[in-house]
Amino acid sequence: MAAIELARELNREHARNLPSDAPDDFVPPGWRVSLYRDKGKADQADRRLWELALAMAMRDALRGGGLYLPESRHHVSFSNLIYNQQ
Repeated sequence: MAAIELARELNREHARNLPSDAPDDFVPPGWRVSLYRDKGKADQADRRLWELALAMAMRDALRGGGLYLPESRHHVSFSNLIYNQQ
């Protein structure tokens, strides 16, 4: 969720670079070499690759039920399918 909020903030501010403390635990291990262009320095992270990894992680979480959209018919919380909120 912290990465999603950071992506929203970066888009609001039209920022080009990722901050050095950007979360990256969702980035696949094979992509980390490409993510950090300058020998592992976080301030040199490739934002486009980071956003792509975030999008794939969000897709997988939506499919697996770990992430849901309250107003969606397809990506709704499991408890909302069982219990009526009214």
